[in-house]
Amino acid sequence: MGERFDRAMHAVNINTIDAIPWLYPFDTLAAAGNILVDVGGGLGHVSKQILAAYPDSGLQCIVQDVVALCESVDRVNNLKLQLHSFFDPQPVRGAAAYFFRHIFHDWADDACVTILRRTVDAMDVEQSRILICDQIMDELNPSVASMLYDIDMMSLFGGKERSLGQWEDLLMQADPRLYIRRVWKNAATLTVIIEVRLKNSK
Repeated sequence: MGERFDRAMHAVNINTIDAIPWLYPFDTLAAAGNILVDVGGGLGHVSKQILAAYPDSGLQCIVQDVVALCESVDRVNNLKLQLHSFFDPQPVRGAAAYFFRHIFHDWADDACVTILRRTVDAMDVEQSRILICDQIMDELNPSVASMLYDIDMMSLFGGKERSLGQWEDLLMQADPRLYIRRVWKNAATLTVIIEVRLKNSK
């Protein structure tokens, strides 16, 4: 069941997946250690696209997901599989980036707070970042596509699409040190990448 769902989501979102490597300069992660953790990454489609787009970057991807999905991922260079639920403590500590694609819109706020806190516990204050690949709902004039997707997420999973203010509130609930450094956008897709960092208390 899980693998069929993942393949269906891949088919629906293939155009979005193709755009993701160009939403964020993933090659710049080299300065922070070059490890990208694709949390809840399913079959690893997005990680493969990112690695293909930056072949000389030295980037290494760790795709984390549950057993049924991880066992079905094709083996490729610089991609490692790891069995992991994002509700459990994050085992990869100090990664350059913890990447969440279309994860948080599946879940209510309390579940998202748990996921974020598990991630924060593993982050390096100086080097790590959370990359949230999702949509930002326009608070005043949301697109029809965004509204329909919001209804779908609520009816199917109890989740929702979020406005920028709601994303900020969610991060604050998880850890007051979390802040949005930048929202990376591309006119070709509604999907954005929200770059989240930890404030250094020093």
